[in-house]
Amino acid sequence: MPMLAVDRVSFNYPNQRSLFRNVDFGLNMSSRIALVGANGTGKSTLLKLMLQLLDPVEGEVRQSRMCRVGVYNQHSCDQLAVGVELAKGEKLTPVTYLMHKFPEVNYQQVRNMLGRFGLEGHHHEQEIATLSGGQKSRVVFVELGMQRSHLLLLDEPTNHLDLETVDCLVKALQEFGGGVMVITHNMSLINAVCDQIWVIDETKVERYHG
Repeated sequence: MPMLAVDRVSFNYPNQRSLFRNVDFGLNMSSRIALVGANGTGKSTLLKLMLQLLDPVEGEVRQSRMCRVGVYNQHSCDQLAVGVELAKGEKLTPVTYLMHKFPEVNYQQVRNMLGRFGLEGHHHEQEIATLSGGQKSRVVFVELGMQRSHLLLLDEPTNHLDLETVDCLVKALQEFGGGVMVITHNMSLINAVCDQIWVIDETKVERYHG
């Protein structure tokens, strides 16, 4: 049984044309999929359906109760402060954020993880609100790594990243033991990480095996 199943799903926004009709697939911990298609074909919408942030017009999405899903999208960096309660006078920095999210991890372990993803030491104690988009992205990727997810759903993860950090991300995904679905135009990431390419075209999802 798949850990996440999309069962005969059809979807359209109110008073708009159909984006998907009768889409049917499952993801498990061996999935390595690149999701591609022209802008406006519904790639990000499909991810929202998979995460049950949208309800399908027909069909259903099912997720195993044991499955932990890690998500990266264009809004991830803007949500770093959500749900974090700081002590009086405490600043929200990459270190304090991750230590609040993962209290079992100590200060030095957090800094080591941030360093592995290319965030320079002097940014570890800098307020998150003052970090660049690329620096916030690194914090999100460290968070995803510490969540011990079974599946990763990544929407344009290389945006804001320099070439060195893209290489680091590719290596991390190669070593990751769970399933991956990634929306990206980065062919080096697709070739290094994915063994299937799914193309969204005219309300269908076509599948090609590498």
